[in-house]
Amino acid sequence: MSSGCLSRLTPIKEFFRSKFIKVSDQWVTNQLTANSGISNESVYQQWLASDLKAISPVNVLPNDCNQIKVDQISQKPNKSTLNGKFAVQINSIEDISRPKVLSEADAVDEEVVSSGDEETDNGNTKLFKRTKAKPKKEVTKRGPRMLALVVSDGITECKAIEYNPIECLSPSTPIGTKLLLSGPIDIYAAVMLLNARHVTVLGGSIPLESTGSQHSLFAIRSSD
Repeated sequence: MSSGCLSRLTPIKEFFRSKFIKVSDQWVTNQLTANSGISNESVYQQWLASDLKAISPVNVLPNDCNQIKVDQISQKPNKSTLNGKFAVQINSIEDISRPKVLSEADAVDEEVVSSGDEETDNGNTKLFKRTKAKPKKEVTKRGPRMLALVVSDGITECKAIEYNPIECLSPSTPIGTKLLLSGPIDIYAAVMLLNARHVTVLGGSIPLESTGSQHSLFAIRSSD
């Protein structure tokens, strides 16, 4: 790398560090080699649009954040706390709230029918009412939304759930969206319990097929 590019390596890394993002020397060098005059903001936009797994990733999440830690006495999962700030990407996201099945109350229709040939004393046909019960209908409604996510720093993946509403996320949030997670974050049974104060959306997206992590979501769902 030229001396000019080398002189820009540290400032660019400092720029990312100011955003609580760690990037590798190799990846920054590749950006400068391709365009020695590239601006800090352009390098940042390249990072947002990249799959962290493919760009010389830097491990920022604890290696054991996806491992269930069990209390030796009670044999129940321990709760731990993740402190600090971590730039990650969404590898998968889905609403796993359980649908609620409700039965509509029986509705009764009344119809007036003739008794046939029977007549009253005044010669009018005798009428009577017959009731018909409508069949029950099952109405499916979802309970409160609960998003399940798999997030990754490019090396370590960790599951997370929306413990309280996070308005900046939705089931349609693009795969590869970069997030800044801010602790303290509780982790229970290897799942991060997230709420709005933990999550800042940075932006970006990547092709869906590049993550290969959809199976992890189903693991969360099947454990219910």
